[in-house]
Amino acid sequence: HEYAHAMQAKNGFPYPKGLRREQHADFMAGWYIAHRCQCRVQDPRVALDAIATIGGYFDQASHGTSQQRADAFMAGYSYFNQGGQNAMGAYQYALKVVSSWGE
Repeated sequence: HEYAHAMQAKNGFPYPKGLRREQHADFMAGWYIAHRCQCRVQDPRVALDAIATIGGYFDQASHGTSQQRADAFMAGYSYFNQGGQNAMGAYQYALKVVSSWGE
């Protein structure tokens, strides 16, 4: 998730701080966990639970609800497993996805 924020800063993320930025980072976190599972056997539910639980600690207007965060994570996880294994491709796809979700 935090690495995705670094990617956003480097690549001129088009949305200001807020829900879309956080959902994009959660999507990328899910993508990364799916990528990591190829190298190291792990249960992705541990990361998903962490994202959903952490969601309750932040302002829902800026970070989303626990469910929204979990949905974004799972969208990224699914995208990787459906063949979206290029990081920049995932980044660009996530931009399209979060823009369709709205604020």
